[in-house]
Amino acid sequence: MNRIISAKRVIDENLHWKDVQIELEEPYKDQEIGLLHTHSLDMQIIDSDGVVYHGILEDEGCITASGGYCHFDSAKTYEGFGAAEQAGISKRYGRSKTRHYLHYNQKTGEAFGRASHPNVSDEHIYSMNACDVAAWLSDIDNREEPITYETDPRSIAIGFPIEIVNTIERHLPGDAIDWIRCILAEAVGNSTLAGPPVGKSTGDPAFTAEQVKEALGKIKAGEMSPEETMKQTEARKRSRS
Repeated sequence: MNRIISAKRVIDENLHWKDVQIELEEPYKDQEIGLLHTHSLDMQIIDSDGVVYHGILEDEGCITASGGYCHFDSAKTYEGFGAAEQAGISKRYGRSKTRHYLHYNQKTGEAFGRASHPNVSDEHIYSMNACDVAAWLSDIDNREEPITYETDPRSIAIGFPIEIVNTIERHLPGDAIDWIRCILAEAVGNSTLAGPPVGKSTGDPAFTAEQVKEALGKIKAGEMSPEETMKQTEARKRSRS
């Protein structure tokens, strides 16, 4: 259990953060240098009676932890964040372009944001309700700072004008997202950058460079996909009946 001490006690008793070595329950080996790690550093506040504290309750209700470098917006967030896992998506926003990572506790359903900047040691952790998460996820058409998916294949979520998608669906068979990825990859000169097809984490791109060039020719020539041709045929039949 991580105990919390009040900021007043820290000041009155002149207490300070200390780096304490803690023995790991499960030692692990650094594969790069071959070193076996048996201990880790833990930042603690220890009072005159030897009681250990890991967080400071500030006057405004937030919690300061990890030697003063980690800030939680409330005691509830501090207690719940420890069991949360990274959701695998992040986005940057704000004046300082700080990256915000989404964390989720599957057991309790709680969601948290963790704000971290590469040039700043401090991290800020805050709780999120359902509306916060919905607004955070729905802002995918932010052309300046799109959402980033951290899991492989690492990617970003951006909004395409719907007419681009409609045009591809009218003229080409297959998944429009696969076509968009492959067309963009071919445009920058490396078709492998398209990554695996939609729904797969590994494998070759859905379409080759030759298929992309042929497909673009069909779009420019106005040729319709088999699916679109069938739709138009059915529509004409219905209009005659």
